[in-house]
Amino acid sequence: MTHKDLMRKVVALTVLHRYYLQKNAFTVGLYAGQPMLLDFLKHHDDSAQKDIAAALHVSPASVTVSLKRLEKNGFVSKASDGADLRRNIIHLTKKGEDALAEFFSVCDALDQKMFGNFSAKELAQLDEFTERLIDNLLEGDRQTEIARAFEMDRARSENRKKAMP
Repeated sequence: MTHKDLMRKVVALTVLHRYYLQKNAFTVGLYAGQPMLLDFLKHHDDSAQKDIAAALHVSPASVTVSLKRLEKNGFVSKASDGADLRRNIIHLTKKGEDALAEFFSVCDALDQKMFGNFSAKELAQLDEFTERLIDNLLEGDRQTEIARAFEMDRARSENRKKAMP
């Protein structure tokens, strides 16, 4: 097996996973990218559009398009900031919370399907291998925005592990 063979499989896995995630999002009335936006609002409710775009590393125009669709479908509400009328504050609605919870439930089932026949030891090995692949790619590039994002994600994962019983 060559590096190219492995990369084809990684790409195929990524494409398949993305396909099923988007399919699952659609079944709960969401479109690509919207679950990530709703999840951000779940943890940072009453955020400004500009702050959402910065946090998600997408353009403000992309956020505007997604928010219009989400607001139209009742997943978020928008109001002017009382202190600065030029700012819109976005709030996650109950319907948005429910759709996000349903999406995550479907994602958990997808993850279970994908990893269900792996032993704990195999999962630990896979985790170690993927961490090494990420480290290899980030080697010498630790100060970039993407590297900082990966480090923040690692820290969140470690905090989740510590919080689990």
